[in-house]
Amino acid sequence: MSPHDLLRARPDLSDGGHAFFTWSQRMRTEHPVVRDPATGAWHLFRYEDTKRILSDPGVFSADLERVMPIGAFTRGNIATMDPPQHLQMRKLVSQAFTARTVQTLGDRIRAVSDELITNVEHKDEFDLVSEVTYQLPVIIISELLGVPSSDRQLFRSWVDDMLDPPYDQLTDLLRDDVVMNARRSLDTYLHDQVAARRNEPKEDMVTRLAFAEVDGARLSNEEIVGFTSFLLLAGSLTTTVLLGNTMRSLAENPHVEQEVRQNPSLIPQLLEEVLRYRPSFLPARRVTVTDVTISGVDIPANSFLTSSIMSANHDERTFENPDRFDIHRDTNPHLAFGHGSHFCLGAPLARLESRTLLEMLFTRMGHLEIATDAPIPIYGNPDVFGPKKLIVTKRN
Repeated sequence: MSPHDLLRARPDLSDGGHAFFTWSQRMRTEHPVVRDPATGAWHLFRYEDTKRILSDPGVFSADLERVMPIGAFTRGNIATMDPPQHLQMRKLVSQAFTARTVQTLGDRIRAVSDELITNVEHKDEFDLVSEVTYQLPVIIISELLGVPSSDRQLFRSWVDDMLDPPYDQLTDLLRDDVVMNARRSLDTYLHDQVAARRNEPKEDMVTRLAFAEVDGARLSNEEIVGFTSFLLLAGSLTTTVLLGNTMRSLAENPHVEQEVRQNPSLIPQLLEEVLRYRPSFLPARRVTVTDVTISGVDIPANSFLTSSIMSANHDERTFENPDRFDIHRDTNPHLAFGHGSHFCLGAPLARLESRTLLEMLFTRMGHLEIATDAPIPIYGNPDVFGPKKLIVTKRN
């Protein structure tokens, strides 16, 4: 099979990723770097190659508008910034996401988790995603930004519209009317919030951004909207998908659930293995600034790269028995939260939310059984890997 035919044979993730694990192992071995002639994009599959493009912004730019002039990447989207702008913006917002600052949110996270579990613990069957794991991060991130609780359902509808339609290429997503209408609605809403804070400051992150200065100049409304939009999407999804993938992984490995229930101190190790085994976000995208050689393949400047985080996290060159779910790995340098200067700002928050909610679920509820004999619905958007619905049955 030619490299291009094998690339096009990429399996879907409806089986939880198992077919992908086998396919990606073949790609790493036979074609670790391959160009898709249909799109011109270069696909990378190995851990060290992925880590490399995330580590060197001088050669691998995060600014996708170099080759893809699309309005979805607004000026404030920190994920698509290069130095020095990226460092400036990161300094402004990092105070809200340091490990120390996140720990101060612990009481609130516990209170919200307690309330959500109270709402479902009397039910024999419920949707863990819509009723619990989605609600927690949305409430927390909305409160950080100062978004009224009455508007949270708006965000749910916009997020669903942006994440559910299937597509093969990024440009397909950006031509989808439903997706772009949802994006415009979200941006308009956030623009109104920023304008309101400039006139009437509050004690929230939007206000801090509205009055923050970089080199003596304040951020524009567009920059603040770009960042807060990215933050709402990433902040609401990371924990939701991580917890959904955790419950799915435990259903496939009941001995691990039993072990972790008996020893809750293993929950952090469990979460890190889930992040490696089933990362929430799948691609890392960059643009080459200069001509470069990756795994022996010459790639010209201004080429679009997309690297598979899940393939990198299953690279046998870095991880022993990579397709085995093992919470006792000696080292687990997964790339689920990125690497280098773009390492996820919200990682401490996602870890704390997930750990807190899991501890409460294990303490207050019996075994939550997931039917694994039928496909679990996942998001249609191939950038995100996780269940959008997870019906669980409570077993004592």
